[in-house]
Amino acid sequence: MFFDLDIRFLLLVVWPILVTVLTQIIKVVIKMVRTGRLDAQEYYAWGGFPSSHIALVSSLATITGLIAGIQSIEFALALALAVLVTRDAIGLRMFVQKNSEAINQLRLLLPKDKRRLISVQPNRVGHTPIEGVGGAFFGIGLTLLLYWLLISF
Repeated sequence: MFFDLDIRFLLLVVWPILVTVLTQIIKVVIKMVRTGRLDAQEYYAWGGFPSSHIALVSSLATITGLIAGIQSIEFALALALAVLVTRDAIGLRMFVQKNSEAINQLRLLLPKDKRRLISVQPNRVGHTPIEGVGGAFFGIGLTLLLYWLLISF
């Protein structure tokens, strides 16, 4: 199937970015449902459910596979990027989060006048596997829905 440049641009560039924005909005809504209050800062927070990083690369890999085919070099590159980002979000960033938590605990052991020398580290940086899977399902699902809507009409 042939796509003109405008539709390809929409699908390959704009849509994965929109999926990321929607994922961040979902995080705010989930936090609001859990706590009963709106926390707009949640939009900019790291970590949480679902992972917007993984949603973005899942969306990009999905749409690339649909447009270029799953045997294309473009899909292979998008898939490799998705695997790398997923590994980073769940693995490396979770490792950083654990270190941040330890630094914060050690900081509390310091005398009060020395604590100010070490800044408080963010407690939420990485993603749990369930947050990552949620991001992947969200990215793939929204992308398949858009593709189906564009192709069906």
